[in-house]
Amino acid sequence: MLEIICYHEKDIPQNVLQRVKQGLEATYAGLIVVSKFKEWELPEESYHPRRNQHDATLLMEYLLAEVEPKKIKLGIIKKDLFVPGMNFVFGLAQARRAAVVSLHRLDSVDFIKKEAIHEIGHVLGLKHCQLPCVMTFSNSVFEARQKSSKLCPKCKKILGIA
Repeated sequence: MLEIICYHEKDIPQNVLQRVKQGLEATYAGLIVVSKFKEWELPEESYHPRRNQHDATLLMEYLLAEVEPKKIKLGIIKKDLFVPGMNFVFGLAQARRAAVVSLHRLDSVDFIKKEAIHEIGHVLGLKHCQLPCVMTFSNSVFEARQKSSKLCPKCKKILGIA
């Protein structure tokens, strides 16, 4: 079973973190456990004042540098994220290593939970899915709201949790 350490900004409510933990552990039952929460001060270098956003790729680098061998890192932040070439992203993930999710455009706990499930799906090796699935690519807030909050049978089978 893979352990996830959740790094979060200090002003994110505990009930939000607990609901994300519950959603992840229910969706990926038997594969992951959220073992710890740690407050995270975002590195100043990740902030781009011209965009008023944080660079998700730099935040990933900082998460990956955290000394927690063999543990997956999940960053949950309130600030808006971008990656070069895109106006914004809800999150970013690197297979088997880490993910970061921004709450900036997510207006409900269920929406936050859905995006955390999506990013951890990438960490577990899932690609974007064409079926009605939480792993469907979202190019807008509207599309993200419309997609399922559950894994489809195909993605479950890939993970061995069918």
